[in-house]
Amino acid sequence: MFIIYINDHLWNEKTQMFEVNKLEIRQKLNDISSASFEVSNTSKTNSYSNFKEFNEVLIYKIQNSDEKLIFDGIIRSVEADLYKTKVILNDKIFLLKNKILYTEKSYTNTQIKSILIDILDVINSRYDTRITLNSDILDQVTKTYKKWQTFFDILKDLALNWYEFEIKDNVLYFLNSIWEDKTSWANFVEFSYDIQFPWSRTIDTARLEYDSENIANAVISKDTWNSEDLSSINNFWRLEKYFISWDKDALLLDRKESIRELEITPISYDFFVANLWDIVKVFIDAWNDIMYFNSNLKIVEKEFRSWELNKVKIKLSKWNVRTLNLIETIADLKNRTKTLEI
Repeated sequence: MFIIYINDHLWNEKTQMFEVNKLEIRQKLNDISSASFEVSNTSKTNSYSNFKEFNEVLIYKIQNSDEKLIFDGIIRSVEADLYKTKVILNDKIFLLKNKILYTEKSYTNTQIKSILIDILDVINSRYDTRITLNSDILDQVTKTYKKWQTFFDILKDLALNWYEFEIKDNVLYFLNSIWEDKTSWANFVEFSYDIQFPWSRTIDTARLEYDSENIANAVISKDTWNSEDLSSINNFWRLEKYFISWDKDALLLDRKESIRELEITPISYDFFVANLWDIVKVFIDAWNDIMYFNSNLKIVEKEFRSWELNKVKIKLSKWNVRTLNLIETIADLKNRTKTLEI
């Protein structure tokens, strides 16, 4: 069972909803998460006032008589026909795509935390987002951001070197690690599939994907530096790619091998058994070396669909970089073209 609270853009409560159809939630690592649900046109809560753009939406799952927050975001768009209305949501990271720099900002040997404080102060001086910062990153960088760049672009750029960010309770967390280690002790979580011991499985289905398009072992940036990884070149081929980022070491570390993402459906339907970012134990033995895992992996994406018997899908990886689907790749290309990055 779910309960949905809808507030206006100033966070004043509008209504509560208990009956929705086709609730879908997709959480993503260092990116914009999304959700959607459908409501009958005959529902008393179905109105433009409630489903207005940028209204705040909080979705809770009722579990053991407790309300557990499963999604915190805003209304991105609405699709309606003669019988039903589909409400499409993004988390509050989406708001930062609509906050741009009015002037160029340059930083020389400046702490990342200080950069974020400065830009957030500038944005909030024009319109109070009521978003505050929590960051422990004191590493120094040299950066220049153009006047058309968005705060979201800047977050993605600064997070490249293995930092993590999210907005929770209207606080922007930008930290070395948001995750919880669930590979040992009291919080231990293991997902396992051993073909020889079916009674001990906690994984229902598993799917692995890797693609040579994700490998880059010779990289160049718009700032003219280039770097390469000889071991990767000898193992595969010389694979040259262009990146906007300044951090060649992080780029090569993440891309000198193909990014392998493991998608599983646990037997347990508990959405809260492990959270986005968490490190969990994974053991899979399907009688070949491709589908053999005995390692600790990070949860980089979670998906929930209420009409699929409340099953939870989880993507795991040892990398912080996610592979992009076709829609995400096209959106990234459009953004890079718009900002003259290519």
